[in-house]
Amino acid sequence: GIKVWDAYRPLAVTQKMWDITPDDKKSFVANPSIGSVHNKGCAVDITLYDLASGKELDMPTSFDDFTEKAYPNCQDLSEEAIKNRDLLITIMAKHNFEVHPNEWWHFNWHKHQNFPLLNFPL
Repeated sequence: GIKVWDAYRPLAVTQKMWDITPDDKKSFVANPSIGSVHNKGCAVDITLYDLASGKELDMPTSFDDFTEKAYPNCQDLSEEAIKNRDLLITIMAKHNFEVHPNEWWHFNWHKHQNFPLLNFPL
């Protein structure tokens, strides 16, 4: 199964996230002056889980990990984590979602450039 951690996010939330993130970690957070694909409703942060047990599969990191192990091309991982990560990336690519270069869990819809930034509160 697929577990959704994050999807649409108002631009105001992106600003708050930027404000609390240390400078050395800002490469992992969207700059609110540009906005995020999440602000367009065209991004999703997900992982895989076992339907029978409800437990998440072995993946490279937890959600929002700010290390190199979060990179979708990192090989310094268990075989199981690489297999599961690559399965997720392959499935998402078949449905026109591209993995973010710094986050194995973050996927952008391939036509996100065609949509405006949104700030509708939830």
